[in-house]
Amino acid sequence: MGQRRRGCGAYRCPYGYRYHMKTPGSDAYYEIIEPQATVVRDVFRYYTCDHPSLAAVARKLEEAAIRTP
Repeated sequence: MGQRRRGCGAYRCPYGYRYHMKTPGSDAYYEIIEPQATVVRDVFRYYTCDHPSLAAVARKLEEAAIRTP
């Protein structure tokens, strides 16, 4: 099933979110995927507090076995 049919348009949904299309009973909305959102928060905290290089951030994610989407 293509991305458009899942409600993300021609692009991927942002990491940490799932898009729900508008239905007759509800508006469209993004749902937070908590395990992925935790990764985003951790990376943000690490990057803004420790000021590592992007390569260091990537290494940290690899060491923690965090897979890319």
